[in-house]
Amino acid sequence: METVLTFSTGGLPPFSARGCVQTLKPIQLGQMARTVNGELLHLGPKALKYKTIIEAKDKSVLAVDNFSPGSVVRVGCIQRLWEKIENGIHTISRQDVSGSVAVIDSDQNNLPFSQLGRKITIDKSIRLSRDRDFFVTYRPYLDMRITDFSLKTKEWSMENEWTLHLNEI
Repeated sequence: METVLTFSTGGLPPFSARGCVQTLKPIQLGQMARTVNGELLHLGPKALKYKTIIEAKDKSVLAVDNFSPGSVVRVGCIQRLWEKIENGIHTISRQDVSGSVAVIDSDQNNLPFSQLGRKITIDKSIRLSRDRDFFVTYRPYLDMRITDFSLKTKEWSMENEWTLHLNEI
């Protein structure tokens, strides 16, 4: 396997994405402002959206068919998200890449769980028998819009690099 990264359009030709690096960063929705008393307030929605930069250096570059700034693409992320489970039941905030969900406790033990859509449930006997915190981790699908990309090739050494910038819709 070269990478776990996936795109709904375009693609990753062989030897184009080994060792990809993905950075997720929250997008500021709204703005920060101070009151006359100096208290910092956030003026805007409480929603969380991401922007991402995906980079790779390999023998080939990204297939950019149907990629252009403004194009929409569903990204099966490399980066994992972590969310705390309260009371043994939790609805993850984004759709998960199939097979990527895991549940662990604060002692790093993998736990059995059931999943129905985005709802994660830990067995009640496990919840009651442990005095620990529980976490779910998964690789999300993010529906994103391409904002920019670049392809770079060094002629004599045939080294290739690519970078893709996207913002969540």
